[in-house]
Amino acid sequence: MCRGFAVYSPAVYAQLGEFKLTASDGAAGDEFGWSVSISGDYAVVGAWADDDNGTNAGSAYVYSGFIPSTTAANPFDLDGFTLLFSPNGAAGYDVNRISFSFDAALGSNVFAGDDTDHPITFSSGFSFPYFGATWSKIQIGSNGIVTFGDIGNADFFDPSDFGLELPMIAAFLGDLDPSTGGGVFFKQEATKFTVTWNNVPEFRDDGVINSNTIQLVLFNSGSFRITYNGVDIVTPDNGSLIVGFNSGRTNPLVQSVDFTNVPINGGSNDILFEFFGP
Repeated sequence: MCRGFAVYSPAVYAQLGEFKLTASDGAAGDEFGWSVSISGDYAVVGAWADDDNGTNAGSAYVYSGFIPSTTAANPFDLDGFTLLFSPNGAAGYDVNRISFSFDAALGSNVFAGDDTDHPITFSSGFSFPYFGATWSKIQIGSNGIVTFGDIGNADFFDPSDFGLELPMIAAFLGDLDPSTGGGVFFKQEATKFTVTWNNVPEFRDDGVINSNTIQLVLFNSGSFRITYNGVDIVTPDNGSLIVGFNSGRTNPLVQSVDFTNVPINGGSNDILFEFFGP
């Protein structure tokens, strides 16, 4: 369930192009934009003629990396794909499309709700090396992500989680709602750990029900695989859908890509992603 903005670190939103700021309570004659000040990740926009607190009392609006939309539509186009992410010699990941692969034996249901996170401790001798750390635990998020060491916003779907200093794999970071259908599952094996968002609908206010199945497989080599096996979402209802990974490092190297244009080889990027939206 979305109750917030799409907010990103400067390094992330710099890859997404220009964006427009508007006043949440703007009215004709407020002179919104008469003055603007920018510092780091923040912008302050003045409206000297705003009358909320008296005639021409004025207001200032503070923004932090707010992105309501990208400059061009980018509908989701990866359904039927299996993408393999493999560690490379540049301390990043190579990305390739491989033969379609989906494990129909889903494993255990975490009984996810809307905007929930589920900590799982690996077993069977499995661990997952990821950007210089080896992880023995994982957080499975109902909104199509897994994180390591912590979680993002625990209250509602928040796309800004992707820009945090938080190790993350965004198999399908969208506003999913397992409380209305489908389920989120995990399966532990000695050499791999599988998470499946199975037939999970998108959170919507208009009563439309869709179904989306995404599977993420982590391998003990540090590679991971994402498969899209029936995704109804083409344009996300709330305008935000992200696929990619985040190392969680400070001052990250960031690359925006098109995952239909693979292979992507030799990168040393800390954050690599594709943004889908209207």
